[in-house]
Amino acid sequence: MGYLKEFEKEIAARNLSKFMFLWEEYCTSDLAPKEELKALLEAVRDSDFKPRMKEMVETILPLVFTLQDPDAIYECLIPLYDIQDTNTDELYELALSHAERRFSSHPHYQDILRLVGLRPRKNFQGALSAMELLAHLKEGKFVYHNGGWDTGEVMELSFLKEMAVFEFESTQGARSITLKNAMRSMNPLSDEHFLARRFGNPDALEAEARKDPVKVVKLLLKDLGPKTAAEIKDELA
Repeated sequence: MGYLKEFEKEIAARNLSKFMFLWEEYCTSDLAPKEELKALLEAVRDSDFKPRMKEMVETILPLVFTLQDPDAIYECLIPLYDIQDTNTDELYELALSHAERRFSSHPHYQDILRLVGLRPRKNFQGALSAMELLAHLKEGKFVYHNGGWDTGEVMELSFLKEMAVFEFESTQGARSITLKNAMRSMNPLSDEHFLARRFGNPDALEAEARKDPVKVVKLLLKDLGPKTAAEIKDELA
């Protein structure tokens, strides 16, 4: 992933001109691994360059399509749609085709399309990540709140009212949140995710950590990224 390191270097240095030179060169590549493409798009999405890239990010689409595997393409499209703000016909049709493939069997599929701006067609920036969240939501499922409330559990859900009730790790009592706000502030967590297990069933996680501490630490590092020994201890406390 030599290109990725170069991109990350220019993002960290906030050197837009060098970043754009690399971007144009990269987009003419014959092939690129999914992991690199996805990591690059996520890095752009989370950087100060996002506003400058919102009208250019789709120039990487031909390179994304070289992946061929629909699931690999979709993984790269999620951060791409978080960045884009052109809402072109090509991006619209592409989003609909992936929505149909992944979510058409969901009982609230039409509601999901409406909420993310795909039917009727509106601004659909972030549509794919929003669909992932909405399709994930149901009682007993877990999310992560990016505004400081940390891990949360879905207690109630109503697509009719466009509302959900959550209990969060860092708040007192249940919180009612509109689905629109949830789309802007939350990420889904799988049942096996370290944070979901720590919040949903801490006793079971603690027992597993006593029995097989290496396994639990590996799970923590996989889900939360690199940590120091002190940080690992804090997460397990």
